[in-house]
Amino acid sequence: MKKGTTTKRAAHGLGGLVHKPIVSQAQAGAEIGQAIPDTAWQEICAAFEAYGSRQRALDASKASRSNGDAQSWHTRQKAASRAIENAMEKVEAARKKHGRFLDEASENYCLENLRRSYSHEESATMMLDEAFAKLLHAVAIIERANPQEIEIPTAATSRDILVRDICAALTGAGIEARLSNGFDLGQLETVRTKDLTPFEKLISQFGIGDDCSRGDRLRKPAAFSAWLRSVLADGGK
Repeated sequence: MKKGTTTKRAAHGLGGLVHKPIVSQAQAGAEIGQAIPDTAWQEICAAFEAYGSRQRALDASKASRSNGDAQSWHTRQKAASRAIENAMEKVEAARKKHGRFLDEASENYCLENLRRSYSHEESATMMLDEAFAKLLHAVAIIERANPQEIEIPTAATSRDILVRDICAALTGAGIEARLSNGFDLGQLETVRTKDLTPFEKLISQFGIGDDCSRGDRLRKPAAFSAWLRSVLADGGK
C-alpha cells in the first residue's frame, strides 16, 4: 500500500460482531435494478466481514508511547494494571476487616446446606486469598506484556477497499457498476440522490462513509459521487 494508507497498532483486534450489509440481497438488487446472484452476494457479505475485521483492528491499542492518547498501549497498560491493583487492595481490606465473620458465614452455610463443617473448598477466606493470587497473576501478565507493531489499513483505506470489493463482486457477476459523469453533475443546479447511478445509490444505501470524519459532506450526492469516482479511479495503487 502507498504511503499514508496504513497505520500501526500494538496488538491484534479481537472479538466483536460480524459486520453485515444493512440492506438485504433483494433490497440491494432492487436498488441496482437487477437481481444480484447468490455468489456475488456472498462475496459482498465477505467484503463486509473483512471490513468489520479491519475496523476491529483499528480499535486495538495504538503503537504509541503518548501519555495523552487514551488508545495508546502504554496508557491502557498502566490504567489496567492500576485498576486491578485497586481491586486487590479492596480484597485484602475485606479479608482483614471481615476475616472472623467470613469463617462464621462459611461454617453456618455448610452446616445448613451440607450438614457438615466447612472445608478449604467452602472457605470464603480462602476464596478471597485465591482471588487475590489470581489478580496478582493478572497484573504480572499485563505488566510483562510488550506491544507489537502491526501495520493495518487506515479507516479511510478500509472503506475504499470495501467499495472496490463490492464493485468487483458486482462486475464479476456481469452487473454494471457505472459512475456518474462529474462534468454532467456539475451542470445541475442542485444534485439530488435521484441523479446518481444505481451503483452509487446502492453504495449510499449500504451506509459506507457515514461514520467517517467527512460523513456529513459525503451525504451530499455530488460529493459522494466524486468520492466514489476517486476511490475506483485510484484502484488501490
